Amino acid sequence: MTPEIIEAMERSIRERVPGVLCTVVAKNGSTPCRIGSKMWVEKNGTTIGTVGGGALERETISKAQKLLSDDRPHEMMEYRLEAESSDTEGLICGGSTAIFMEAIGRRRDLVIFGAGHVGRAVGTIASLCGYSVIFWDDRDGITAPSSCSKFVNLPLEEAIDTLPMEPGVSVVICTWAHGKDGDVVKLLDGRNPSYVGMLSSKKKAATLWETLEKEGVSKEHLERIHTPIGLEIGAGSPQEIAVAIMAEIISNDSGKSSSGCPSAI
Repeated sequence: MTPEIIEAMERSIRERVPGVLCTVVAKNGSTPCRIGSKMWVEKNGTTIGTVGGGALERETISKAQKLLSDDRPHEMMEYRLEAESSDTEGLICGGSTAIFMEAIGRRRDLVIFGAGHVGRAVGTIASLCGYSVIFWDDRDGITAPSSCSKFVNLPLEEAIDTLPMEPGVSVVICTWAHGKDGDVVKLLDGRNPSYVGMLSSKKKAATLWETLEKEGVSKEHLERIHTPIGLEIGAGSPQEIAVAIMAEIISNDSGKSSSGCPSAI
């Protein structure tokens, strides 16, 4: 790995602006690169290093940019260079190449609405897993949990614009009242965090969704919210529920699909 790529990766992590490290991990036949060749790709298509040039490299850059736009952690790309065809650079190799693409510098932020028993337990586990945790709670007498990097106690309508809500951010809604949960859901419509989950039973969520749709909240927004929140592990205590919630968030962040989350509260 070249010093220029190492510097780019360090800058990406430090400034929290993700890029993609592309590494040739396998080859078969005649290809214009060797195993271990690396290329750094940024969101705007800027590159450092090479994985072989030509159509192979153009395809790698395109897929790396899509990886970033989709906020996915990694992807394996297989590319075949057909001997009977050539690209504009004249590569006529007749081999195949596998390239592993890994997003570096991805955000791992968690915003928790509600600093009650479940919210605090989620924050504790999230911080142990390396997430930067931000809490919102505007109740009198509620203090900042020890696990948080930031605590916001402004009125919800004012607070929402101060909180990160872009790709790479996960959101957990577990306030002290179902109506307040609905207020949070409504204000999140049109924003684009990577994950949103709400603590609720299926029945309560269905009733709330019906109300919110009448108030103009988009159906698409409601359908992307995980509720009941968390993987089904038979959780009961706030700590167990927090484990189930973080398991689902980590699954989402790692690119794995989670199946159902019927932890009814």
